[in-house]
Amino acid sequence: MSEARPVREHDANTAGKTGVEAEIALLDIGVEEPERLLVLADLGYEKLRAFPAVVVPEKVPKDGKLSEDQRERNRLILTQRT
Repeated sequence: MSEARPVREHDANTAGKTGVEAEIALLDIGVEEPERLLVLADLGYEKLRAFPAVVVPEKVPKDGKLSEDQRERNRLILTQRT
């Protein structure tokens, strides 16, 4: 169990300060495809997108349009996260 964090601190910031982000960065390094773990995150964790184990939905671009494939991917991520 970790210590309580300030209420106003975003989860992504907490992940960096507590070492969780570093642990996620190491997931799946040298792990074969069938045994890989996935971390399904929301857009608040977009900075973790570069990590191989992290799956983050597509962000709506400034023109406000996602392709049908992007919307379907986002729906799949949402249904698996809940």
